[in-house]
Amino acid sequence: MTARLVADRVETVIEVLDYHEHGSERFAHVVIDEASYGDGLGDAEFCVSLDELLAIGGAS
Repeated sequence: MTARLVADRVETVIEVLDYHEHGSERFAHVVIDEASYGDGLGDAEFCVSLDELLAIGGAS
């Protein structure tokens, strides 16, 4: 199983595109699974603070 990244325990990150900094804070440019919103608009790309991300699950 592959670990999933979750922002605010609601949005499921399906892909991390890159990492970068804004000032001294680290961020990830991520793709959020469309099922997190249920709006029918498909997956969405966001810049998310690493402090907001939590890895759940793990490799087995």
